Amino acid sequence: MIKGWANFDFHVSGEIMRVSDVVKSQGKCYNKIVVVKYASSECVLLFREVAGIISENGGRLCHLAILSTEMGIPCVVGASEAKYLVTGQTVAIDAIDGEAIINES
Repeated sequence: MIKGWANFDFHVSGEIMRVSDVVKSQGKCYNKIVVVKYASSECVLLFREVAGIISENGGRLCHLAILSTEMGIPCVVGASEAKYLVTGQTVAIDAIDGEAIINES
């Protein structure tokens, strides 16, 4: 389990896609849970296609947390252990408690 700050009263699960270059990832993240090291302003480009977001850095009032809340996207920020998540894993986001639970099966 990965712990961070929650932003939204919602649960979602799906396949992880680790993103290092947001611009190059556009169009490839449909219904995926995107994992980013930190949020940049370019992350907004992915908001229309993602199911959820996990960020290794950030806090409750960071740019990513505020925007994802306004757009209704479940998000966990400040989850430093997310650095161990890899593309293709399945994870469930509990955006009420700020947890990302890895599906080991």
